[in-house]
Amino acid sequence: MLFFLRRDEGECDMMVTSVSPVWDFNETWLVLGGAGLLVVFPGAFAVIMPAVYIPALAMLLGLLFRGVAFEFRDVPYARRYRCYIWDRGFAWRSLVATFAQGVILDSIVQGFPVVDGQFAGTSWDWIRPFPLMTGVALITGYLLQGSTWLVMRMEHDLQTWARRISRAR
Repeated sequence: MLFFLRRDEGECDMMVTSVSPVWDFNETWLVLGGAGLLVVFPGAFAVIMPAVYIPALAMLLGLLFRGVAFEFRDVPYARRYRCYIWDRGFAWRSLVATFAQGVILDSIVQGFPVVDGQFAGTSWDWIRPFPLMTGVALITGYLLQGSTWLVMRMEHDLQTWARRISRAR
């Protein structure tokens, strides 16, 4: 999401290079967590998933298309569209996935209406002020985490920029 605040394309390249070694693990644990919930606690899965279908779908699509944008940034025939399609797509999909994660987290923390072991609400119950604010708070937290990652990994101008961004969050 720091791509929204970027200054030039070279800095985006350095940011991507800093996360490339740990990129795949970031998405894998989220998907495995959902699959693990199904395998280990099928009753909880049967209650939680209907309650968060829409944010979970938004998160998975955001993660999918974010990965596509991340990989297509460096494809030779797609380079001329890098700034307009892939970098912006990467930033927007990251924003969507993060917001959805925050909504899901708060929905789980607040709990779900259950009757006879079945979810008793609607797929739109997550649209309440507190889950929406938790989504925004998680965006802010991930921006802080990303900027402090860059402070640790980068040098010179990009490190100074990341330090300034982390102080603003």
